[in-house]
Amino acid sequence: MCSRNVMVLLESVVTGHKYIQIRERLAEKMEVIMFDPYIFKTSILAIYEGVGHQKYRSDEWKV
Repeated sequence: MCSRNVMVLLESVVTGHKYIQIRERLAEKMEVIMFDPYIFKTSILAIYEGVGHQKYRSDEWKV
């Protein structure tokens, strides 16, 4: 069974600071604008590499 979501590593194009975020597997490549703590400003983060997968979305997790 294939998961719907994939975990990706985003890297700042300015400083190289990395974030981990989850996106849908079928979605296009991800670029977001987020706060970069190295320069204390917002910068563009682009996908660096895929990290893993997640079977359920956070709102579907069973406790």
